[in-house]
Amino acid sequence: MIGLCPDVPNDLLLYVRRGTPECAAVEAALQTGALQGQPQRVTVTIAPQQDGWQRRQFQITVFHHTEWYGPAESPPPAR
Repeated sequence: MIGLCPDVPNDLLLYVRRGTPECAAVEAALQTGALQGQPQRVTVTIAPQQDGWQRRQFQITVFHHTEWYGPAESPPPAR
């Protein structure tokens, strides 16, 4: 899937491992966006796999929440 980020001038190629909680969350967000007829904004943690960063390819490793800002009670992501 194509990912856009306001901090990055070019789009990113995002991947998620099938069968993971992250995959289920991404699929649900995409379905919600499709029902609304617009792209879905989400906050995720991404990581390059080997030299994939050179081709702008990143794996989604954590799905935090929909929208760019989470609910006030959501803790900051672990680092």
